[in-house]
Amino acid sequence: MNKRAIYKENFKISIQSIKANLLRAILTIFIIAFGIMALVGILTAIDAIKSVINSQFTNMGANTFSISSRAKVASLGGHRQRVKNFNFISYKQAEEFKSKFTMPAIVSISVNPTGTGTLKYKSEKTNPNIPIIGTDENYLFTSGYQIDKGRFFSQQEIM
Repeated sequence: MNKRAIYKENFKISIQSIKANLLRAILTIFIIAFGIMALVGILTAIDAIKSVINSQFTNMGANTFSISSRAKVASLGGHRQRVKNFNFISYKQAEEFKSKFTMPAIVSISVNPTGTGTLKYKSEKTNPNIPIIGTDENYLFTSGYQIDKGRFFSQQEIM
């Protein structure tokens, strides 16, 4: 017998076997299809959960780090004492760091001059307990904040 005849005979036998055990064949096909569907569903759910968790940690600032200068102050018996005096980081030093930072990351410079400011525009003014933050164009990407209305400054507008 040649190979073609052997393949033809094997195909006939397999079709007869499927016809003889039709219920078993249908159940096997459904079980395999259900297993593949469940596997794809589980993998999709895991990816969605991972994406949501990463997004939440990003909004909390888990993938960022800050470099800041501040004075270390201790309170002893109601008296505040400056324990260690750190040098302040100037804007020029911060810009130099930003320009030299070569890793594939977004760098932002910000300053918090006051936590109780009042913003004024023409005859309107805000609540006196507004925190004021001076930032550059990348601050929204690194802080996790979102703007409800309007837009952020572009790099050309900051310069």
